[in-house]
Amino acid sequence: MRKIGIITFHNAVNYGAVLQAYALKYVIKTLFPKDDVNVINYKNYFIEKTYKVIQKKKSLISFLFQFIYVIDKLIVNQKFKNFSNEYLVDSEEKKIKDFDIIIYGSDQIWNPLLTDNDLIFLGEGFSGIKIAYAASDDGKLNLFGDSVELIKKFSSLSCREEYLSKNLREILDFKTIQTVCDPVFLLKNEEWQNFLVEPKLKSEYVLLYQVVRNEEFEKKAIDFAKETKRELINIVYCRSIKSFMKRGIRTISRVSPKEFVGYFYGAAFVFTSSFHGTAFSIIFRKPFITTKTNERINNLCSILDLANRNEFYSSDFENSLSAYREKSLDYIKSAIGDVL
Repeated sequence: MRKIGIITFHNAVNYGAVLQAYALKYVIKTLFPKDDVNVINYKNYFIEKTYKVIQKKKSLISFLFQFIYVIDKLIVNQKFKNFSNEYLVDSEEKKIKDFDIIIYGSDQIWNPLLTDNDLIFLGEGFSGIKIAYAASDDGKLNLFGDSVELIKKFSSLSCREEYLSKNLREILDFKTIQTVCDPVFLLKNEEWQNFLVEPKLKSEYVLLYQVVRNEEFEKKAIDFAKETKRELINIVYCRSIKSFMKRGIRTISRVSPKEFVGYFYGAAFVFTSSFHGTAFSIIFRKPFITTKTNERINNLCSILDLANRNEFYSSDFENSLSAYREKSLDYIKSAIGDVL
């Protein structure tokens, strides 16, 4: 029995981060049931401090103001911790050196701005078999020096965005560097339906989910919901004072990862600026509108033949998604299966 570890952003209080980690672990365990598969509970200090309930602030007013959100933050942080303990990390703490194979990815694990250039995410400190699955960098990876030298030691390489695959092909002597799907696409619609918790809402709704708030985008969602005579549901981590006074929008916080997926499943239409918000809209075949400036989302929609994102999904889309998933599953089977 081999010990297979996954290093990713499993401890981020971020829906996309934990759900892609869940999906990757689920798929690897399904494909290799005889192996011991776990998400490695590696804690990056830079990520950890980002999600602390109380943050250091430049002014006393800003420091005191954040106490308004303490209860929401404590509750949602606990829900993420519970999710991690149940679905991701093993109760028995294992160190990086204890594994035979480590899968690095998915998500933006190669974005040094998110990790404070933590080279553990590039394979430093591990001498076993290293495989990259759907690694992403948001265009920030330094393709010189230590980063490249570490990447050269991987036995198999795959990226989530084609531009990163292309850049690595130009500087590395690898036979193939594949572009594969984010792990959430490895699970089919029905598998996510068995996983999610659906919201108890009586009428059709439009869903709004943003990682960074954009008032203009929010207004478009409000106007659309009003025109279609549907309630607008806005998912946030913590409710702000403004949200209590905002008309035409119902803001919901303290949502668990399973409930988050459920809100996408139940939506009639989605407005989102998030990559994984876009991904779950696609998985559940929801018409959606997203921002056009996000290169990661544009890359995804291009691969899946979704030029017009708020129309019904075509047979070309279905074929593209199926091929995308199968190609990615084949990569996992080959990369891990070929290792004795």
